[in-house]
Amino acid sequence: NGRLEIALLYLKNLNRTGHKGMMIEGEDMAHAHNAYLQAAYDFGIPTGIIFALWVLLSIVTGLYRYLKHGNNGDLLVFGISLSFSLVAFMEWNFHYCNPTTIIFLLCIISLLHERETAADK
Repeated sequence: NGRLEIALLYLKNLNRTGHKGMMIEGEDMAHAHNAYLQAAYDFGIPTGIIFALWVLLSIVTGLYRYLKHGNNGDLLVFGISLSFSLVAFMEWNFHYCNPTTIIFLLCIISLLHERETAADK
C-alpha cells in the first residue's frame, strides 16, 4: 500500500527543528501514516523521541500500577495506552478528531497523581 515508501521518505526528511507543514513539499501525500514519525517530522527529532517516550511511559506506568495495586482502572489505562501506541505505528492518530487520541489523553490524566491505598497508610 506504499506506507513503507512514505515512511522512508519522511525518515529521509527528518531534522532537529521540524517543518512548517505535515506534508513533504513536492510530494502527493497528506501525512506519514505513523504518529511517531509524523511528530518527529513536524516538530523535530528530539520532540519525536519525547513523544514516543511519553507514550511508552504511559503504558509502563499503567501496567506497573495495575500489578502493584490490582486496580482495574490502571489496567484500563494500560490497555488504552497500548492500543494508542500500536495504532500510532499505522496511522497519524495524534489529532483531536481521532477518538483514540481523546480517550488516550483522558485516561493518562490518572497517571498524573499517585494513588494512596490502604497498604500505604
